[in-house]
Amino acid sequence: MATAYGEHDGGRHGFGIEPAELREYIPGDTMDRIDWKATARLSSPHVREYEGETDRRTLLLIDQRCDLMTGEPGETKLEYLREVALAIMGSARRLGDPVGLLGVGDAGITTHIEPTTTPVMYTRIKHELLTLEPTTVEQETPTTKPHTPHLTLPETHSTDRRQSSVRNTTADARMKLEAITATGEEETFVSTLRPFYAARKSYQTRIESEPLYGAVRTAIQQHNSQQLTIICTDDSNPGELREAVTAARKNGNAVIVLLAPTVLYESGGLADIERAYDRYVEFESFRRDLAQLNRVTALEVGPKDRLSSVLSARRPRGKPA
Repeated sequence: MATAYGEHDGGRHGFGIEPAELREYIPGDTMDRIDWKATARLSSPHVREYEGETDRRTLLLIDQRCDLMTGEPGETKLEYLREVALAIMGSARRLGDPVGLLGVGDAGITTHIEPTTTPVMYTRIKHELLTLEPTTVEQETPTTKPHTPHLTLPETHSTDRRQSSVRNTTADARMKLEAITATGEEETFVSTLRPFYAARKSYQTRIESEPLYGAVRTAIQQHNSQQLTIICTDDSNPGELREAVTAARKNGNAVIVLLAPTVLYESGGLADIERAYDRYVEFESFRRDLAQLNRVTALEVGPKDRLSSVLSARRPRGKPA
């Protein structure tokens, strides 16, 4: 994990510490930049360029939906993921990396702190991580929006105005469209608009039912600068997670997925050890599929003793069941 943040290759040549390329000496280069071994080998002055260093923006995305409460007291998915997130945040602070936090509950974003390097915000992120608890659908009010709470909107677009605008655009326009259709006048623009509103309604339903994807999409859209997104979640919603990862890695961004396999946390989940092994194989296949995506690293987070028990059920090849 330590290589995921800290002093990073910024893709620029400068005065860093990692060798990048060799080039001929040009007037203005200082003597301390000359590569004397290469100069002797090539019989002409050459300078060694080094990779410039930069701090990488890191966004910690913590899934705190009800599925993350699975596990024994003190050993739930969320608690394991929290410990890893705290370690990442601590290392980022020591290395001076900007780090932010995005909490996602069953109804959407619960916490949103932009990546920063100020001591006060580091402390706040640590406090938020330590106090995170799994949410439940019952805890959320019906009016809670899945991906707008705690986000800072431009002054010209308040939360109330945005909600009103969405309501008018979808409901009112659809009613007018239906009224026109009811008259039997199937004009060209009616047939053109109908699929647009049908798709719009389907898309909104999808966002509301997939808060993790909605949160990632919102966070990525707000910034053009590159960042490392670390998604701490489980394998309960593989389809949604895959889409969230795809959204997070747009614009050349890197993604680390920290996955808690459900089979290692369920109470009594190891009672049928062979079935548990089969489920773990499914999880591992999914993790590897994610890890094969460009700029994506997928790692497992779980209790070591339970993993050892599951792996002990593996049958040698050629042996009958």
